[in-house]
Amino acid sequence: MAVGGGENGNYVTYATFDNQHFHTLLNPSNPSGIITLVIGGQKGEYAANECVDLNMVLKAARKFAETGKLDETVLWSEP
Repeated sequence: MAVGGGENGNYVTYATFDNQHFHTLLNPSNPSGIITLVIGGQKGEYAANECVDLNMVLKAARKFAETGKLDETVLWSEP
């Protein structure tokens, strides 16, 4: 699992089990469009629905850290 961003409360989070297929945490309540974030020192453009708040990140990260599985109570993209 990786988490990046933080600017204006927006984070991008993904999880992978094999480094080939990636599940991205989604926020369907965010409007469509693009959000610019600095992640890993590089400015990039991300779909608004891929930008989630800190509470959602922490919930997903806790489940992943404790069980090694995706939190099924939040929405993930399919790889």
